Amino acid sequence: MNFYDAKNLVIDGKTVQELFIGEERVFPRVPEGYTELEYIESADSQYIKTGVLVNPQYTVAAEFMLTKRTTTWDTIFGTRNGNLARFTARYANTATGNLGIHRSTSKTASYHSFDDAQAKKTNVTDKFHHIRLAKNKYYFDGKLRHTFTAGSSLTKYAYELFLFANNNVGSVGDEGYFRMKFCTIQDENNEYVRYFIPCLNSDRVPGMYDFVTDTFYKSNSSKAFIAGPVKG
Repeated sequence: MNFYDAKNLVIDGKTVQELFIGEERVFPRVPEGYTELEYIESADSQYIKTGVLVNPQYTVAAEFMLTKRTTTWDTIFGTRNGNLARFTARYANTATGNLGIHRSTSKTASYHSFDDAQAKKTNVTDKFHHIRLAKNKYYFDGKLRHTFTAGSSLTKYAYELFLFANNNVGSVGDEGYFRMKFCTIQDENNEYVRYFIPCLNSDRVPGMYDFVTDTFYKSNSSKAFIAGPVKG
């Protein structure tokens, strides 16, 4: 077994969560039977139920590219209970809409929002971009764009986080047109609870393989994801 196949990688007595050689991620990698892809793509209705209940101290990161500038809401990831318990990254419903980041300090608190005009729809169809909502700090392409009210609640929100769509009180909505290279979810202790890698399973179905739980996630809608190129 080499490190491409390993579940855990330890160097100098410390567990490695990610390993890069230059810009190339070499750990973790999908196991035998799966084919890693450069990305998977949604086209309006595909989405993933992550099974993760987040709280305000969680961190969600993704590398994405918008493929179509719609006049509808387009969600990268999201969960909300109406105006409460929001943890979302969603584009506004115009062809030039800003990226809106919504976050609540607790499951019973109204949300605070930040509209990122620099990351509007017209600016993110050119290439892949990196988004990270780390507890109360929002980063785009590695730059801190906004700091929210801290909040210290560790109580989880009631509805799981969705990818490529918003979970509003248990109902899916605001699906978008995105390509996604990866997505990670970390808890309040910065431990990974999901590490999603785009791939094909043994039946050639495109989806995300979670390295943490050894689980393959396909689209939760009736429409399959679009497979990107095989990762070299």
